[in-house]
Amino acid sequence: MKQLIRWDLCRFVKTLAYFGVVPILGSAGWLQQLLGLSIPPSDQGSTAMAITRPVLVVAEEGRSDTVSALDQLLVQYGYRAHPLRPGQLSEDLTQLPDTVRQHLAGAIGITANPTEAIAMRDAIAPLLSQTSRRQVLFDFRQLTTLESLWGPVDDVVMGGVSESGIERVATGALFSGVVSTENSGGFASVRTRDLAPLDLSAYEGVRLRVRGDGNRYKVLLRDSDRWDGVGYSASFDTVPNDWITVEVPFDSLVPVFRARTLEESDGLNRSSVRAFQLMLSKFEYDGALNPTFTPGPFELLVDSIEAYGGAPPTAVWLMPSEEAMLAPARASEVMIHAASVQSSSHQDSSHQDSREQDSREQESMLLTSTAGASGILSPSLAAELCVRVLETPALRGQSMAVQTGIGHKLEDWPQIVASLR
Repeated sequence: MKQLIRWDLCRFVKTLAYFGVVPILGSAGWLQQLLGLSIPPSDQGSTAMAITRPVLVVAEEGRSDTVSALDQLLVQYGYRAHPLRPGQLSEDLTQLPDTVRQHLAGAIGITANPTEAIAMRDAIAPLLSQTSRRQVLFDFRQLTTLESLWGPVDDVVMGGVSESGIERVATGALFSGVVSTENSGGFASVRTRDLAPLDLSAYEGVRLRVRGDGNRYKVLLRDSDRWDGVGYSASFDTVPNDWITVEVPFDSLVPVFRARTLEESDGLNRSSVRAFQLMLSKFEYDGALNPTFTPGPFELLVDSIEAYGGAPPTAVWLMPSEEAMLAPARASEVMIHAASVQSSSHQDSSHQDSREQDSREQESMLLTSTAGASGILSPSLAAELCVRVLETPALRGQSMAVQTGIGHKLEDWPQIVASLR
């Protein structure tokens, strides 16, 4: 009878603690010390995206308060404002860095001048139409939170002895280790902790840039925060020591539970992706063997993971004039008509009055495609409206008016969007 190799209880406990499967383990310092564990602190506040996505921001003179509010909000939503000058748009656009062009996520323009509005739209539209929308999810060359975001999930969770890890190197993230079939094991993997839900519904799939060792690996996506839940898997082959690009359409993902395919599945919920996983396994699916699998050392170097195939970036135009309603929105635009937006040169000298006005404006808002605009938007409210619209793909191609003082609170954004008629 074949003798089992000693199972590593400490690694098993460490895995459960890292991913919060048994929450008390993650905070029980005495137990960690007893078992000799060192678990990186959770960084749940960090975003999955290692690169903040640039958004072009162009506003007429006198809108510094609105632009400042936009800058702060864009950062909170994982973007970075890239300012353009209205009078020198052509020059500024030609001088855009390649990093901005490659990762461009949209544009926001604010003006009360119809002529200037047309010039802004016409100047920026060609750039947006030429941009194939993609969202960088992990740029491993820059991801400084790797250890607090990605951790190993090996066959130790089922009694095996395979061991792996992931570390940041100069050329990306190195997923490596030794995979063994002893103790009925045969897989090694690394997985993210639960992410704030990522909405990838506007994309066709995920793209990986990897350099492998000739093994066939798997990538899995999860749309639930359940530890032992359903995963959506795709296998990909690597070429020894060569960089390759792997495209995985969402429609090609196989729903699996513990390497068994599920006949009945609604498919991945692309609007709520919660985790990513990379795996080397002895098995493909339903007991079939991985044709390239060999026990022993392995290495997979990963440069990046991104979503690909989305529509061109959205341009949001806030124009306190009838121009927003008279000019039809292009397919990648959203036109917003507001009665007025406070400018820096017309701020009330009383800060108390300004705070009271902001409070009244935040009470309720209505978007409508049939009625005229009403109410004055403060810089902060105008900025938040623009960012909310940028984040709502369903509004692309629409022209609308904003009314304040009626409808729903701004935090009830889905109800505001649903009120469009």
